[in-house]
Amino acid sequence: MNSLFLRGFLVLASVCRIHSYSSGAPPSACVSLTPLHGLSPQTSTAPYSMNVSSTTYGPNQQITVSITGSTLRGLIVQARKSSGETIGTFSNPSTDTRIFQCTANSDSWTHSSSGIKASPTVTWTAPSTNMGDIVLK
Repeated sequence: MNSLFLRGFLVLASVCRIHSYSSGAPPSACVSLTPLHGLSPQTSTAPYSMNVSSTTYGPNQQITVSITGSTLRGLIVQARKSSGETIGTFSNPSTDTRIFQCTANSDSWTHSSSGIKASPTVTWTAPSTNMGDIVLK
C-alpha cells in the first residue's frame, strides 16, 4: 500500500478589492493552486481539515475526501505526486462543487457556486498502478 498525505492551504480576504470566481477556480490557478483573489496567501493555520477515508491506497481504490471545519465558499483540491504531477481522478462531488480538468481529465475538484459549503465531499480514485506517495493539496 502507498501513503496518502494531506496538506491544505487557504487564503483569507482582508482587503477591499477582491477578484472572485463564483463558478470555480480559474484555469490559471491550476498549477500553483493559488486562488488569485488579489491577496497574499494566508500564513496562519487554516481553520479547515482535509479528511480521507483511508490513508493508504491500492490500484483503482476509491477514497472519500472531505473538508471539515469552518464553512467555506471556495476550494480547489488536487492529488499530486512528489514531482507535482496530478494523479488519479475525482468523481461524485457534493452539492455546489464540481470536477474539472487542469492538466488531466477529472484531476481537480473546485466549487461551482459562491454559496456556503459546510462539509464538501468528493471521491478520489487512485491510479491503476503504483505511483508512490500522493499528497492532497
